[in-house]
Amino acid sequence: MAQPNVTLISDLDILKDDLTIKVKVINLWNLFSLYNKDEFFSIELTLIDEQMLIGLVVAIGEMGRDNDDIKKHRLNIQIQDANGLQLSVNLWGDFSYKMQGFLDNNPHNLRIIVIIQLAKLSIWRVASMSRKNNQYSICRVSDDEKLIEELENKFTVSQVGNSQSFDIGEADFESQDNKILKDAISRTDDNITPYTVDKNSATSPMKGFNTPTVLKRNLEEVFDLELNEHLSSSKTPKISPEGRINQIVKSLLLSPTLPLPLSSSWFSISQLVRVGKGGVDADVVMNKCLDKEIHALLLFKAPLKDPDGGLSTWTADEHDCCKWRGITCNNQTGHVTKLEISNSGLVGEISHSLLNLSYLNHLDLSINSFHGNIPIFIGSMTQLIYLDLSDNSFYGTIPPEFENLTNLQHLQLSYVGRCRVEKIEWLSNLSHLEKLELDGISLAKQNHWVDVILSLRKLSYLSLEGCELSQVMYPYSSSFLNSSSSSSSIEGLYLGNNSLTSSMYRWLFLLTSNKLGYLDLSYNMLDGIPKYLGNLCSLEYLEISNNSAAVQFPDFLNNLSGCTSLSLQWLDASDSQFIGSLSNDIQKFSSLEYLDLSHNHLNGIISDKLWELPGLGLLDVSFNNLTVPSTYHLPSLSYVKEIYVSSCKVGPGFPKWIQTLKNLTHLDLSNTGISDTIPLEFWDTWPSQLKYLNLSSNNISGKVPDLLSSFANGSKIDLSSNNFHGPILNVSSTLSLLNLSRNKFSGGIAFICQIVDGFSSFLDLSRNIFIGQLPDCLWHFRELKVLNLGHNNLFGRLPPSIGFLTELQVLYLYDNNFSGELPLSLKNCTSLISLNLGANKFSGNVPVWIGENLSGLYVLILRSNNFFGTIPLQLSQLANLQILDLSMNNLQGTIPSCFSNLTSMIQPRFSQDVKFYTLVRGVAYGSGIYVDHAMIEWQGDEHEFFNTLKLLKTIDLSSNKLTGQIPYEITNLSDLIALSLSKNSLFGEIPQKIGEMKKLLTLDLSRNSFSGQIPSSMSQMTLLNDLDLSFNNFSGRIPSSTQLQSFEPSRYDGNSQLCGLPLTKKCPGDEESEVPPIVGKSKSDAKDIDEFWGWFYVGGGTGFAIGFWIACGALLLNHRGRPHGPYRSTNFQKETVEIKRL
Repeated sequence: MAQPNVTLISDLDILKDDLTIKVKVINLWNLFSLYNKDEFFSIELTLIDEQMLIGLVVAIGEMGRDNDDIKKHRLNIQIQDANGLQLSVNLWGDFSYKMQGFLDNNPHNLRIIVIIQLAKLSIWRVASMSRKNNQYSICRVSDDEKLIEELENKFTVSQVGNSQSFDIGEADFESQDNKILKDAISRTDDNITPYTVDKNSATSPMKGFNTPTVLKRNLEEVFDLELNEHLSSSKTPKISPEGRINQIVKSLLLSPTLPLPLSSSWFSISQLVRVGKGGVDADVVMNKCLDKEIHALLLFKAPLKDPDGGLSTWTADEHDCCKWRGITCNNQTGHVTKLEISNSGLVGEISHSLLNLSYLNHLDLSINSFHGNIPIFIGSMTQLIYLDLSDNSFYGTIPPEFENLTNLQHLQLSYVGRCRVEKIEWLSNLSHLEKLELDGISLAKQNHWVDVILSLRKLSYLSLEGCELSQVMYPYSSSFLNSSSSSSSIEGLYLGNNSLTSSMYRWLFLLTSNKLGYLDLSYNMLDGIPKYLGNLCSLEYLEISNNSAAVQFPDFLNNLSGCTSLSLQWLDASDSQFIGSLSNDIQKFSSLEYLDLSHNHLNGIISDKLWELPGLGLLDVSFNNLTVPSTYHLPSLSYVKEIYVSSCKVGPGFPKWIQTLKNLTHLDLSNTGISDTIPLEFWDTWPSQLKYLNLSSNNISGKVPDLLSSFANGSKIDLSSNNFHGPILNVSSTLSLLNLSRNKFSGGIAFICQIVDGFSSFLDLSRNIFIGQLPDCLWHFRELKVLNLGHNNLFGRLPPSIGFLTELQVLYLYDNNFSGELPLSLKNCTSLISLNLGANKFSGNVPVWIGENLSGLYVLILRSNNFFGTIPLQLSQLANLQILDLSMNNLQGTIPSCFSNLTSMIQPRFSQDVKFYTLVRGVAYGSGIYVDHAMIEWQGDEHEFFNTLKLLKTIDLSSNKLTGQIPYEITNLSDLIALSLSKNSLFGEIPQKIGEMKKLLTLDLSRNSFSGQIPSSMSQMTLLNDLDLSFNNFSGRIPSSTQLQSFEPSRYDGNSQLCGLPLTKKCPGDEESEVPPIVGKSKSDAKDIDEFWGWFYVGGGTGFAIGFWIACGALLLNHRGRPHGPYRSTNFQKETVEIKRL
């Protein structure tokens, strides 16, 4: 039974009590009141001015009519919020039609906004607050206008004298006139005029007490408290002079005319409060964030995976969401206006709760892993000015509903995932758009995109890179054919990585104007540029790299020789098949700061006019036939900072012109024919300022002085493939890359312990004559990605500190004298992709933790050691493994049948699945590929594989003590190209289904005890390039096929019961005939390896030829990027080392 003055839900008589609330929106909670000690479980009704209720539709009824079948249609839905509150809502008339239409076209589990007006409601709470089910009786609300709930704000705000403080006064309320109260309080009409009363009127029902405050929301979403200018109160707490109060509390009192007196409800206002008439305007800022918007943000966060803790500050304990990471609020209203959580590592789908952020105008969710379809509901967030969903994992079409975002100024959808645009015409609606990025979205079928872009008159930045653009429909809309109506506001135009041909120039001029400052046409199919581009007097940046120009470079310069030659600062014309000389016309481009002409067919001597360009800071002419003589005389140049002349002619002497480059920071002289020593003055002058030095692939000799320790912080040094000799005693403590491989350096490698502050990427000391132990100081290298110490004279056990290399992806220790068991700490190197410990003296069992902990391995080479025991079954857990070499050990037992779980050897993997990253040997350590080598047993001999290593999928278990049969499951490895089981004690027959391994190029089963007939299915192995079945116990006829008869007879030696071609021994029933000449495949045949190459490039490897990149590319070790264009974020001074899987 109810306590005095308390109404419980269970006490309501649902047959008699018909409670009506005339407001547009209500929100109901089942809570006890903190302000009434008698209440412990009462109904509370809270008005919300937002006119909406956020929830999840969990059930839908059937559309019907009221009982008398006369009234309006009715639809019942049940909504549940994040707190478990469920609300049953009867929608009537137009509301029911609107809801039914929405649900018919959208999933029912969408989080939605429901507008409720004069609706019938029922409520209960899921989480039990009582053991009795009857506590959840139904409270109904009908549309009976005879019962009007009267509410009043009991508090007023007034000015006290001329002070800067404000008072809150409580007014006594008496319900003297329901009509006056209804008119004054009701907010069902947005155009309501605040009700005021003449206090001197004898008939005033408010005489003797303060006029009630009327709460009204204006267009700026500010609560205006309208106050009679003559009123004040003597019983008022003061607001501080700073204009802040902790909270304004107002009470909603239910009219006593209702059948049952319900308790009061208390809550805080968190918006700006402004004093109205007669008062002094002042900002009274409460808690910044609205409860409803906190709730919306928590709902947005709830389903997301957040491994990086990007939303760790988003907690219910922090009541002010304006302090959360990525949230910006309006200082006056407290509304969330900006949500910017890019690059936060978030995974999941975007919640509909964002719709409750009604004043959000800036939404940036870029560089995360949001997936699913791009939500259609974003198209209804019409207040958005800025929208960035780029770099996510969405799929499907870009919603055409985005056409409703007519206030958008910035739209960035680049690389949102596997998305496409069905019809691009909706973009024309976004007339305020200033920046548009759709990179990576297919526009292949959008032939009218130029017309659409031209309709966006305010557009200043357009990026359509990688959009599969190739052609445009003609003619264009007539309104765009004259320059006065074209989109002349574009300042940055990026159309790179498409299939555009020179026919594009017929329409490109429509998108260009004298405002154009940045133009990117790279990675297309252009054969030059038109002369009108030479008249773009504001053009500062031009990139036309990776095209098919094949024209004389002087002619190209001539077409740019208008006013563009005076404004152009950045020119990248690399890899565009330009021919001819670097003419003196280059001096016309007096503003050039960046010039990249690499990877062309330019010839001759570099013109001395090039060095007269007053602002040239970077010059790259690598991979041309140009000559820069070592004795070349240059003026003293203080502005040139970066020079790249890789694969040009500079030697044989070391260039003297370097001495004139006073501020040089980046120098690439790799593969330039230098066969000299480096003069001491070079070491004395440059190391302290050089950030990048590449002298690789020359014939430079001499010792490297201790001045290696003087290089600038974070320097990248490559001295590989020369004839340097002597010990290395000191190095800089902050080197970020060091490659000393393929020289004759000697002594110990204790110097690596000096690198304590910055070695974050790459250390290659391979192929020298270093001697000694690997020092136990590897904890300094926690960020190291690649460690290559192969082919030296290092010995001893691996130090325990190797386990600190948790970021290590490539570890090569092959061809040394390391010994002992592998340290247990090595299992902490869980980022390893390639592990090569071959040709050492390691012993013990092959650790089971290799399969359990190093799950990312693609390469495992333990060949030529002293491992014993059985092959661990856990190796079959290495689903990515493509090279497994356990040969030349003392392994026993059988071949695990679970090797069929090596799924990478079953199905092709493509380049987007994985790439390994090490060092680039090309120009400036750009984003090219340096493929490390590996010694692989191939067709009976040991070969050193370089580029082709990326294509291998091999298993080599040869030269062990394995017994048993070949498990038939191994024939499931249909993508395997090499299998060697030779020199073991295997027996039994070859599995009959071995012919299903149709991609095998080499199969070596020699020197075992196999028996039975050679399976006829082997005749299906048409790609087999090398076969060795010698010294077994095979019998019967060799199956007939082009391949099996093409091998030398020696490949079948030691099988006395075999007969048939290519052997001279005839099988029973064969006719006597002259043995045809044998054209067998010999190990000495020079075409052996060529067959391997040819098999991939002719088509035998179709489907997986690009599947494996060992120690590969895209390790960005170059400073160079794009310059700052309009809105461009890439900094061309940025130096990065990025290792990631693609």
